[in-house]
Amino acid sequence: MYNKRERRKEENKSLGVKLRQLRVNSGYTQQNIADALNINRSTYTYYETGKTTPDISTLQALSKIFKVHIDAFLEEEPTRSLASTEGRRPKKIPSDDPKKIGDLSNDEKLLIAMLRTAGDQDLEEMIRMVGEKNKNNH
Repeated sequence: MYNKRERRKEENKSLGVKLRQLRVNSGYTQQNIADALNINRSTYTYYETGKTTPDISTLQALSKIFKVHIDAFLEEEPTRSLASTEGRRPKKIPSDDPKKIGDLSNDEKLLIAMLRTAGDQDLEEMIRMVGEKNKNNH
């Protein structure tokens, strides 16, 4: 029988596995996600390793970045092996014609993650600024 502390530790580990799976499957690096959340990479790494747990507002931002419902982080499901993602992956070279997030440059990934976490007003302002900048460059 688990005591409260052991159960909490297991829950953190399970959440960390989910975060890692979502991040790897989306093609983001830990640094991309940390930058989008405006936190240190080591803080995000602690979320994936189960050493700490993100607060609810951070989970909401992560759900937007990964395009999943926040319940994906809260519900219990069996964890599966990540053997295929345990080692270091080779660096990806950004594609001229990206088909998925992993094909984008780090700056492009950061921009998308930031757009996904922006509020409606901020999003409208960003779109307006980019539109004006684009107009001025032509």
